[in-house]
Amino acid sequence: MLTSIRDDGKPSTVLIFTSRQTSILSPIPFIAMCFLHICLLHTCPLLLAFPLPLAADDGYPRQPAFDIQHYRLQISISDTTDVIDGKADVQVRVVDSSVRRIVFDLKDMWVSEVREAGDSVAFSHLEGRLAIDLQKAYERGAQANITILYRGAPQEGLIISTNQHGRRTFFADNWPDRASFWFPSIDHPSDKATVELTITAPQKYEVIANGRLLLTRDNDATTRTWYWAESVPIPTYCTVFGAADFSITDLPSNGITTVSYHVYPEDSARGQINFGRANKIVEYFTKVIGPYPYEKLALVQSTTRYGGMENASAIFFAEQSVAGDRNIDGTVAHEIAHQWFGDSVTESDWHHLWLSEGFSTYFQMLFIEHADGRDAFRAEVLRNKDNYLEFTENNRRPIIDTTIFDYPRLLNANNYLKAALVLHALRNQVGDAAFFRGVREYYIAYRDANALTADFQKVMETVTGQPLGWFFDQWFWRSGHPELV
Repeated sequence: MLTSIRDDGKPSTVLIFTSRQTSILSPIPFIAMCFLHICLLHTCPLLLAFPLPLAADDGYPRQPAFDIQHYRLQISISDTTDVIDGKADVQVRVVDSSVRRIVFDLKDMWVSEVREAGDSVAFSHLEGRLAIDLQKAYERGAQANITILYRGAPQEGLIISTNQHGRRTFFADNWPDRASFWFPSIDHPSDKATVELTITAPQKYEVIANGRLLLTRDNDATTRTWYWAESVPIPTYCTVFGAADFSITDLPSNGITTVSYHVYPEDSARGQINFGRANKIVEYFTKVIGPYPYEKLALVQSTTRYGGMENASAIFFAEQSVAGDRNIDGTVAHEIAHQWFGDSVTESDWHHLWLSEGFSTYFQMLFIEHADGRDAFRAEVLRNKDNYLEFTENNRRPIIDTTIFDYPRLLNANNYLKAALVLHALRNQVGDAAFFRGVREYYIAYRDANALTADFQKVMETVTGQPLGWFFDQWFWRSGHPELV
């Protein structure tokens, strides 16, 4: 994800040079020199003495007795009202058969009926929590099938609005926990699931969503139903659809996955400017990280909150960024990198957001260096390094900040910029070959699943044969940065 940090709308990013051969005596930015310098201190006994802290708890009330396997969402939208009609069929694996109550997040919706295996059951719906007492007896590992019928006008999560050209649009915009404003869910990244999205909309709209389009069906002279299916488990914050008047262009095949861009017709001439290198980005990340994880990649102009949102296989970009003639390669690369880091390998606790944003920031810059050369990379460093320094003047906090429970506050320079710097420092510590082998092994191990910082550390220690507790403790769990005196 990228927010509008700078006036020009581009991501504010701080990174240092990617070559291990770069001398710390070279004329590089001061903060880069500091980070490289401290990497040489890894033999210090004082640093080795610090134990790795335990995993954090971001405050979400987890339900380990249940594991959501699949959502089948049927949503009807209209041009005459902002009210949506919804039906959610949820497949739940029972992990602990002694627990009979499951609670879904669902805000500002009216629930008309809940069924368990086809039979109506009692429920309570208070303060955005839908509690259901299972009536049937389930053995551990069995599947409970729950159906929830609901309707309402979403106040968040699903943005029903008018785009800059005066046309009506519908876009899901879920991060971090706003999916539950338009469908019942365990609205937390620790519980990923496959999803089907069946969207009935006025015929004039094109509908884009996660996964593969299975079919469309005209219901009458006015409405059409679109069937999308995502076969890979994804977090709820990446589960989306968009409905608008789109001009759609398929990019030439890259031999990896289908890539297309969906823009408003008035902005169609600018699509190639903004998204023309998407294929090259996918090719580069596939080579460096591993196989692309989803059925397709759609780059979508949208009327939403964030500058870029990395929804699995259907990335949404703020309409203003696409409408201009400026280059947004950095934003595009960042959001595509999220398909691997954040969407496929997902942090299981919000306090470990750097596993998503720090990785994507770093690989965004690696692509710029790969595509445009060292000078372009250095220019990005010089433009963005001040943002981290400015942030830390009044925010002496660690990257993994266990005091933050208002999740949007985690969208800060620590999780993006400092985390990217630390990844590069780790690369300088262990060497190029070991670093990128470790990244690939980490992706393979946690693809389509969840991870914490300790999981990444363990992979890197296994690959390098080095104890790295001192490194992860000082960089992720402690605040500040080194300064040369």
